Amino acid sequence: TVSQLHTALANANSRIASLERSYQEQFRLQQMYEETLQDTTARIRQYCFEQQNHIIALHQHYTQLLSQSRSETVEAQLTHQAWQAGLQRLSEGVRAAMKARDDEGMPYKKRIAALKEENRVLRQKVGWEPLMDSDEEESV
Repeated sequence: TVSQLHTALANANSRIASLERSYQEQFRLQQMYEETLQDTTARIRQYCFEQQNHIIALHQHYTQLLSQSRSETVEAQLTHQAWQAGLQRLSEGVRAAMKARDDEGMPYKKRIAALKEENRVLRQKVGWEPLMDSDEEESV
């Protein structure tokens, strides 16, 4: 019975030692797991942070390009409008000059036409033959 107790105690002590070794090994594995998980989490966070910063930088870059493109488009439209306004003024000026040039000779032409009509009516009243119109007189 004492020998049985010694044997039971030895078995119990060896079982305790085995459980302690198993506990130490499990504890060490858990620590390695936690350290690896922390390291992986930190790396993933850093990677996500860098990717987010990269995406933000891309958005800023393309937003700046879009803004620049819009301002260039507006500037081009304003330049085009200025050209169109200038051409419109030039067209109006040329038309006014052409009309003034045409109107310059009109009073004389109207006067000549009125005199020819008066001459025709008077010749008709007197019974004379109407004169042939000559274009040479008009060109002088």
